[in-house]
Amino acid sequence: MLIMATITRRQMKRHSIEHNFTFPLARNFKRLRDYSSKHDWTLEYKRKLKKSYHRKEEDKDEEQQQQQQYHCYVYLKFFPSTLKCSIDVIVKSTELSLNDSDDQDAILIGKTRIAKPIKSGVVRVRLVSSLFSADADVHEDISLIKLETIASQTFHHHFDKQFALVLKNNRIGPGVIGKLFVESLDPSNGSYTNNPPIFELNLNLANEHEIFSTASNQIDI
Repeated sequence: MLIMATITRRQMKRHSIEHNFTFPLARNFKRLRDYSSKHDWTLEYKRKLKKSYHRKEEDKDEEQQQQQQYHCYVYLKFFPSTLKCSIDVIVKSTELSLNDSDDQDAILIGKTRIAKPIKSGVVRVRLVSSLFSADADVHEDISLIKLETIASQTFHHHFDKQFALVLKNNRIGPGVIGKLFVESLDPSNGSYTNNPPIFELNLNLANEHEIFSTASNQIDI
């Protein structure tokens, strides 16, 4: 009887230990396995995290660039004795103030009313007019096209493009004397066909700025 009582007490003790420790430990191990499966720190998972981080950073940069707004201003300067002139195109962020031209002879012939965003990439500035031709004396490109590269950046970009021109007539204006287009390159097909372009400006010459010259070196149309 004493031996049976001893065995019974040992069995009860073992059952108590298993009840208090074995089952909770098993549950704890299960929780650890679940946690490990949810937080799989394998190389593949780390790569996914890295990709996700870079994607968020790129989205943040793109959103910041989308918020940058730009205006375009076009100035004309005429040299009556030679029938030559220059057109200056300034594209500037709305965050940067544009001072009046230091050259009092420069005439404002075009400006944007609504600011627009410009994404990073290549931008084309294109002048179209039947009243001007490229000034071959200073090797102006006959296409009257200028390119500008906008880099990915956090600061506001601005640029200035100048066209050297010769008037085909000794008198121009008043009214529209040409058009200016600012277009972005589509890297998918290498085309600048923007519909609509970033900017499309009519270049207007007011009555008080009508150009008339009696220069002897008039160019025939």
